[in-house]
Amino acid sequence: GYQNQAVVGHEMGHSFGLPHSSGNYERTYDNQWDVMSDVWTNCHRDYDNNVHPVYGCLGQLTISYHKDLLGWIPAGQRYVASLDGQATIRLDQLALPPTGNYLMAQIPIRGSDNRFYTVEARRRVGYDGNLPGQGVIIHEVNNLRVRSAFVVDADGDGDTGDEGAMWTVGETFADAAEGIS
Repeated sequence: GYQNQAVVGHEMGHSFGLPHSSGNYERTYDNQWDVMSDVWTNCHRDYDNNVHPVYGCLGQLTISYHKDLLGWIPAGQRYVASLDGQATIRLDQLALPPTGNYLMAQIPIRGSDNRFYTVEARRRVGYDGNLPGQGVIIHEVNNLRVRSAFVVDADGDGDTGDEGAMWTVGETFADAAEGIS
C-alpha cells in the first residue's frame, strides 16, 4: 500500500467512516469516479500524471456525497432541489473549484427520505487528473444500502468510466418513473 498512495487514500477514507461506493452492478470496486471504490483502473491510464515517482498512483478524489457526509462541502455550495421545482444552477468542478459556485446538487426522489440523486462536475485537475473523462457525474444514493452511492451508468454495460456515466453538453439525464430530469 505504501507504493500506491491511492490505496492509502482509500483506507484513510474508511478511517473517516466512509463506505465503498459502486456502480449499479453489485460489485464493490467498480466506480471509477471515487477513491472509495476503484483506485486501480485510473492508475493504468496513459496520462503524464498517473504515477508519482515517490507515492505511486495518486488516487482520484472521493465523490460529492462522501465529501458532504464529512462536512467538506459548505452549505452555500450545496444545492438541494425541491420536489416539484425546476432550477438552473452553476456547478463548479469538485476538485480545485475556481469560484464559490455550487459543488453538488442533491435531487430528492419523491416519497423517500433515504433516496436521492447527487450531481457533481468532474474534470481532470489535481488529484482528479487520472479520471476516465470529464463531465457531470450522477450518483443514485440509498442510505439503506451498505454501499449507499451507485454511479448512474446509463448504457448499462458494466463500465462506469465510459460515456454512459458522463453527462456532457447537450445530454439530459432522465428518470421517467420518478419524474426527474
